[in-house]
Amino acid sequence: MRALRKIIFVNSANIRYAEVKLDGNVHFIGTQGVGKSTLLRAILFFYNADKLHLGIPKEMKSFDEFYLPHANSYIVYEVEHEHGPFSILVFRSSGRACYRFIDAAYKKEWLIDEHGEVTAEWKVIRDRLNDAYPSKIIDRYEQYRDILYGNKQAVGKEFVRFQLLETNRYQNIPRSIQNVFLNSRLDANFIKDIIIRSMSEEEANIDLGYFRRQVSDFEQEYKDISCWYKTNQKGESVVRKQADAVVKAYHELLYMKQQIEELCGELRYAERVTRKRLPLIDAKIGKLMQELDRQNRLLSEVQQKHDAEKATLNQKQGVVNEKLRCTKERKEYYANHQIDVVMNRCAQEPVVKTELDALKDKLADLTASFNDVTTKYKALRQNINNQFDTFKHIQQQRILVYGQEKQNTEERLLKEYNATRAEIEQAFAEKIISAKDAIDAIKTEQNDCDKELLKLKYFVPFKEEKKALAQQQNELQLNEKALEGQIGKLKADVIRIQAEYDKKEAEINADYTRQLDKKQKQTDAVVEQIQTIDALIDSIKGSLYEWLEDNKPNWEQNIGKVINEERILYQTGLHPQKADGASLYGVKLDLMDFPLNVRKPKQLKDEKDALENKLKQARTEYAEILNSQEKTIEDLKRLFTPKIKDLRLQKSNVETELNMIPQKRKGIIVKIEDYDAKAKQIIEERQNELSNRQQKLAHDLTSAQDALEKINTDKQKQLKSVEKKHNDAKVDNVKLHAKRVAEINAETKIREQEADAELQKLKQQEMDELKGRGVNTALVEDCKAKISKADDELKYIEQNRKLVYDYKRDKEELFDQEDNLKSQKKGLAERIIQLDEKYGKRKQKHEQQITSFGKELSERREEKKRLEDELEKAERFAHDENLCPTMLAEAKEKQTLRTPGQAVDELTGIIVSRQSKHNQFKQSINVFKSNFSAKNTFSFRTELTIDEDYLDFANNLDDFLINNKLEEYRRRTSERYVNILARVSKEMGELTRHESDVDKIIHDINNDFKERNFVGVIKLIALQSVPSADKMVQLMKRIKEFNDDNQFVMGEMNLFSTANRDDVNQKAVGHLLDFMKSLTDNPSRQYLTLSDLFQLQFRIIENDNDTGWADKLSHVGSEGTDTLVKAMINIMLINVFKEKVSRKFGDFRIHCMMDEIGKLHPQNIKGILDFANARNILLINSSPTTYNVSDYRYTYLLQKDSKSKTIVHPLISQK
Repeated sequence: MRALRKIIFVNSANIRYAEVKLDGNVHFIGTQGVGKSTLLRAILFFYNADKLHLGIPKEMKSFDEFYLPHANSYIVYEVEHEHGPFSILVFRSSGRACYRFIDAAYKKEWLIDEHGEVTAEWKVIRDRLNDAYPSKIIDRYEQYRDILYGNKQAVGKEFVRFQLLETNRYQNIPRSIQNVFLNSRLDANFIKDIIIRSMSEEEANIDLGYFRRQVSDFEQEYKDISCWYKTNQKGESVVRKQADAVVKAYHELLYMKQQIEELCGELRYAERVTRKRLPLIDAKIGKLMQELDRQNRLLSEVQQKHDAEKATLNQKQGVVNEKLRCTKERKEYYANHQIDVVMNRCAQEPVVKTELDALKDKLADLTASFNDVTTKYKALRQNINNQFDTFKHIQQQRILVYGQEKQNTEERLLKEYNATRAEIEQAFAEKIISAKDAIDAIKTEQNDCDKELLKLKYFVPFKEEKKALAQQQNELQLNEKALEGQIGKLKADVIRIQAEYDKKEAEINADYTRQLDKKQKQTDAVVEQIQTIDALIDSIKGSLYEWLEDNKPNWEQNIGKVINEERILYQTGLHPQKADGASLYGVKLDLMDFPLNVRKPKQLKDEKDALENKLKQARTEYAEILNSQEKTIEDLKRLFTPKIKDLRLQKSNVETELNMIPQKRKGIIVKIEDYDAKAKQIIEERQNELSNRQQKLAHDLTSAQDALEKINTDKQKQLKSVEKKHNDAKVDNVKLHAKRVAEINAETKIREQEADAELQKLKQQEMDELKGRGVNTALVEDCKAKISKADDELKYIEQNRKLVYDYKRDKEELFDQEDNLKSQKKGLAERIIQLDEKYGKRKQKHEQQITSFGKELSERREEKKRLEDELEKAERFAHDENLCPTMLAEAKEKQTLRTPGQAVDELTGIIVSRQSKHNQFKQSINVFKSNFSAKNTFSFRTELTIDEDYLDFANNLDDFLINNKLEEYRRRTSERYVNILARVSKEMGELTRHESDVDKIIHDINNDFKERNFVGVIKLIALQSVPSADKMVQLMKRIKEFNDDNQFVMGEMNLFSTANRDDVNQKAVGHLLDFMKSLTDNPSRQYLTLSDLFQLQFRIIENDNDTGWADKLSHVGSEGTDTLVKAMINIMLINVFKEKVSRKFGDFRIHCMMDEIGKLHPQNIKGILDFANARNILLINSSPTTYNVSDYRYTYLLQKDSKSKTIVHPLISQK
């Protein structure tokens, strides 16, 4: 029998050395403080190895400091065992109590030498052990308990020798022992635990951790999956619609990315072409600049020539103007000097001189002394006649001079007239030529304008662009038809490949299902065999086999050949006994040649090991088949999924491209309409320009023709004016000559009359003188007066001679040239105007050329600048990290009509549009993923930061939709949770089946008390079980009932279906959600045990005190009675467990310690001793004095010596 039989203290707990035997009831006596409780705690430490539950007050030293204060302090436990005693050495290591198991009975010399010295060296102790086997240091108390109580699952085979019990569910044994010692309150759960653990080595429970792991995500999974099936009023799945929007936006982004790649190629092509074009433009600009310089030079030359000619004309005009000014001034000067009077008087100079000479002669004759009067007057008359003849001759000379002057004037006028006409002809000839040239130019321009209008009828602006757009339209139309055909083909290919995949998957699943069914049958058969063998092995203790082995040698050769293995050999409760003879119930059989019909435990174990290996192999093969099936399906998926995904991706891309065609077509139509509008505007503007130009040219032609007519008119007018002037001048000249001749003739006539008068007067004087009247003095005086007058006149003439000379000179040089000068002035003015007009036209022609070349140069420069700007724009775009795509550098060139700027604008537009689309795409993802939490069923990422995260999300979602993973999740989730319901039902059913076993044990405990109660004061100790109020238990029972009621209705239930099974589905979902919530609300609850299924209640009747049914027992009666009742219940519970364990490996004894037993009445002390001993449990008590000495095998007296050391004296020892 296994039991603790001795405890030894060496330098421990103030005990120098003491050995205390424990193989019976033990009583420690002694006054307070001598160490009774110390010994009891040391014994309790053997059982619980728990320093915190020894009842050591906090104010006292710790266990290690008190019991093992020195390196050579020890506590030794000696344990009795059927294979020989062993010892447990407790010592201090690293400041705490540690253990060593020694395979031998304790010997004092291990620790103490012949001089009484206690060694602290393990090497010394090991040498003293001789052949005894010492274990390694055990420094973990849990490991110590596992070794002591035989938890084979936790310790190695080397510790099998040191087992007091053989169970892995020993925890309540040390707890019950310490409860007795500490007089702890009784708890129903603790008692339930002991009862349940006594039923089986393995505790029946439901692993809530498993279900928690399985259903922890149910609400999430159900919410995640069911949201796909929720529809709006239109019957549309909102989440599916959102997912489709995400995928659609994703494919649009991919298509836009493709467009960006193409546009990058177009940009690179446009850049290269533009860079290639720039040198050509530079060359053209150079030529235009040369031509512009040439035109400017020609214009400069024309201007210089014009300026020189104009300067000459201005100079001539200045001269003429100066002469005209001088003419005017001289005329005013001569007018002020009465030049006409002066000229007339000076013109009379010869006459005056002649008259003066005649007067002088006359005076001489008058004053001379003539001899003859007649001769005198004859001379006087002759003088008058001579004077008159001279005057007449002079007058005739004057007439001749005037006649010559008239002729000269006529010649001059004719010359001037011809010269003026020639000048007018010359002047107007240039004007006429210029006017005719202007008319011809206008007519030429009109013809050009008519040609431009004619060309305009056939002019198509943006012809190439519209042609390219029309070609794009045709290509779109062709592409649209091609894409529609491609979509149809891709759909057919997807359906075909999907059907092929489904067929192969079905074949694979069918094949593997057959293999799995076959393997499962094999596994089930092996499991059944193992269970049968386990049942036999578990029945060995106390069975007929065990009795035969102990009492019937060679039983295999006789009864073993005919006995039933299951029903008899390994059956317990048969109470076998030996009988004389070799017969079997009076029948003697010859069984020598009959084979052995039963298996021994070793054979059973070997067979079980073989079966377990076979089961392991079968399960491995089953798992391998599953893995192979999964791998084959995965291989099949890897084979088909890329094809299907590629086809669906192609289809999606094609559909996206097809869906973009209307937008592209609309864009092309808008561009064509834009080009048409621009073309119409250009044509209208050009037509208006040409019409305005035609009108202007018609007006200009009319004006030019009017100008030509006016020129001709002015020419004729001027010619007529010149002719009239010439004729008038001729008439005036004739009139002047006639006037002069008339004046001369009048003067001659007057002079003739004066001469006649003088002759008459002389004749009268002669007659008078002849008559004797003497000389007439009046005549002399008159003659003298006339001579004086003539002298004065000559003086006047002499004074004005220079004036007359100047006048004649000015007249010849100026006055006679005045009309010519005026004509010259007008002609010069006209020539200047004509020169300006001629220069203006030449200048206009050159300026038009300059303007034309300048415009073309400006256009070329603008084109160059535009191209440079576009290249710079492309360069800026290429260096814009926020806008330029990285693919630009590697993009393949693509021919295009776009310029770099247009390509950049298009790229920018698409990139910005893509960014906008990307934002919408991200928003659509955010809207979609808002339906799911971070720990969603489908592993959709909810924390998305960079763009790649969103693209990966959409790609995964696309893959999710393409592979119809939702259906896979739905099917798998439905199956899993239906299986969970079934498993809950199954496990709950298995657990509830143990309730009857619990009731049986409670019944046995109650009967045991009634049959073996040796404490009279306690009338009744009873237990009963009532249904548990545990909400989880109630819920799981409801789940079981639901599953049992609907297991055939559910079948392969779809928790997300919406037809026919709504009520069942909703209840199933409700139960799962409640189950999940219950598990979530109790996160620390790992198991649902058998003890959770019921509540245990006590009922104690002590004398006349009845506690009634209660689930806790904290105080019953007096202090002694309370201690007694609690100890009795703990002993009863220990016994329940002890009997169960004893049936498996043999009998063993354990101890219960009760401190201060003096609280109990001696009769009750005897009663509790008998109560414990009847159940093979030893009691160790302590009290100040001895009680019932005969009931204890050992009585020890504890005392203190002079050094306060405890001394243990054995007083009584009984057999």
